[in-house]
Amino acid sequence: MQRYLLSKEKIIEEKIIFTEEDLHHILHVMRFQVGDKVIVGDGQERAYLVELTSLSPKKGEGIILEPLYEERELPVKVTLAQGLAKGEKMDWIIQKSTELGVFAILPFTSSRTIVKLDKTKEQERILRWQRIAKEAAEQCHRTHLPQILPPVPYEKLLQMAQGYDFSFIPYEKEGSRSLFPFVERIPVNRRILVVIGPEGGFSEEEVQRAEKAGIYPVSLGKRILRTETAAIVALSVFVHHYERSFNETEKG
Repeated sequence: MQRYLLSKEKIIEEKIIFTEEDLHHILHVMRFQVGDKVIVGDGQERAYLVELTSLSPKKGEGIILEPLYEERELPVKVTLAQGLAKGEKMDWIIQKSTELGVFAILPFTSSRTIVKLDKTKEQERILRWQRIAKEAAEQCHRTHLPQILPPVPYEKLLQMAQGYDFSFIPYEKEGSRSLFPFVERIPVNRRILVVIGPEGGFSEEEVQRAEKAGIYPVSLGKRILRTETAAIVALSVFVHHYERSFNETEKG
């Protein structure tokens, strides 16, 4: 069933008010009619079965028929701190990390970041990334819409790491500490930060500063990965561990 993620102010008691963008999709892509049913989420892990009650080129409304109880989110909240990447790589990272269950995405710049954004381009990019995350979350039937945070410099990122329960920085020269055993020991309901470097990677000095800030350098394996690959591999570790555990519990 088609799913739409709306902000909470668009859900007023039992009434749903669709955005112009979603209304266009309803009318011109899905060609829905009054009486058809869709799923609507508030982006904060609540979802509802909704019947479309009013459709016109400028206005779309629905009524909540019943709440839906779905478990589609990871039991830990993983924020991906991603070094700004060139071209469409950042779009791809946001799309795929959303599909893998990322809780939030925090772009950052460091000494080897190639991409330079002025304030105008920054806002345009954030809006684009938010649209990509929304479309990906709807496509894979998530109940949480990942937040795309404004880009920060590396020093600010290190300060922000203090607000997480566990923080990791994959680094190609870290050969002794794998991410996998760390993840196996993390309880549910924890806030986790994973810091992925830009195309040029991290300098040794940046990794040392991260470790002093309480961010564990870890390995993702024997091979040196591209930035977009490293992000997906790191998130896949969490998906594999927690959803494997869930499946084993269900079988038991």
